[in-house]
Formats: sequence, structure tokens, C-alpha cells
Amino acid sequence: MKSILFLCLAAVLVSTKVNSQNILNCQKFRTGTFINIDEKGDNDVIRRTEKFQYEMDAETGSKIKLKITWIDNCTYQLEFVEGNKAWEEQVGPNFDKSLILIVTIEEVGADYYIQTAVFKGVEMVPYKSKMKLKK
Repeated sequence: MKSILFLCLAAVLVSTKVNSQNILNCQKFRTGTFINIDEKGDNDVIRRTEKFQYEMDAETGSKIKLKITWIDNCTYQLEFVEGNKAWEEQVGPNFDKSLILIVTIEEVGADYYIQTAVFKGVEMVPYKSKMKLKK
């Protein structure tokens, strides 16, 4: 009896997690200008159109252009297109430009979202940050 109760409880918890992800509305964050705030205090400016994401680090002058493809409502992937010399110097000559970054929006607010990102096929600690709409 206890095992049946445990299985029912586990099924409810799993379905609640799946349903909570489905109810996030990430549509308003598909395009726009954002400030990326992470635990290191970085405040990169991100400008996103329907097809591309442009990132600029005001401190270093680093700029990068990425192709964006939405996988589902709150998940997208970024592929390298081009970066300026400051970006090249920042990441170093051995950076693999063919890596694909998978970004998942985990929480949304009125003017922000919380994201995690990992390189596809690379075992790593996910990068986590807050993306705030720039006014």
C-alpha cells in the first residue's frame, strides 16, 4: 500500500513540474534589448531580433553575433556567427566556434527572466543569469 501511495505522489510531483514549465510564457522575451546580470556582476547588453542575438561587453568592448533558433516556448539555441577582435582575445584562440549553446528560461517576471545555459554535448556546470528588459 505504501509503495502505491509513493508512486502516486511521485507521479503528481512529476506532472506538476512538467505542467509548470508549460505554463511559462516566454513569448515577450523573444526579441528586445536586455541587460544580462550574473553572479560575477557582469552587465552585458544583449539585443535580440527574430534571427540573431548581439552581445556587447561595455567593459572590454567585446562584441559577438549569434544565430538564434527557438526549440520550444522557453528554450533556444545560439550558434556563433562572428565576433570582433576584443571577443577573439577574450575567449582565446582555442575556443571551439562550432559549439551550440542551449539556453532554458526557468522563471519569468514582468520585466525579466532567469536562464540557464550549457554547451550542447559538453559536461559543465550550467551558467545561470538574470536577463532584464532594458527600458
